[in-house]
Amino acid sequence: MRIDAFKKEWIYKKIFEAENQEHVFDGYLNSLDSHMGNDYAYLNEDGIIPDECLVHTKYNNPVKVESDDEKEEDD
Repeated sequence: MRIDAFKKEWIYKKIFEAENQEHVFDGYLNSLDSHMGNDYAYLNEDGIIPDECLVHTKYNNPVKVESDDEKEEDD
């Protein structure tokens, strides 16, 4: 109970007051709606992250293992 009262008084109340004065979240949502491009293609009704939204680095790229058939083609 005391934790809930603390959250309501010191966290949620402050968030709602700030949003009412500054409209930061509202501005963010408007910028998403008006953005032209594929930057937010992962926000879709299917809930699927398209390949163009994935960030590939040397740490998360899968290592391609060459099959025996591919090795023979190289020879």
